[in-house]
Amino acid sequence: MGSQVFLGTVVPILGGIIGLIMYCSPLSAARAARQAQSLGELNPVPSAVTFMSTACWNAYGLAAPDYNMFLPNIPGFVAALYTSVTCYGLASSKASS
Repeated sequence: MGSQVFLGTVVPILGGIIGLIMYCSPLSAARAARQAQSLGELNPVPSAVTFMSTACWNAYGLAAPDYNMFLPNIPGFVAALYTSVTCYGLASSKASS
């Protein structure tokens, strides 16, 4: 019984918290790049990959239905969308086409 609670409740909650931290970590760098109006050293590729990944995990979480998979990926999707759009807007016209 104790292992079911640990594996069924505690581990998914910890995974969701770690995922939220991971997805929200580039927000400060994107905000700083937006204020500076330059990408600088910010690499936009991971944000685009994260955007696609969270979209796929959200679709899977809805189809399964696995809310432990779906719920943490909603803010991750929004954070990756914000970072991707910000980076796209700051990229040079040669890089964004």
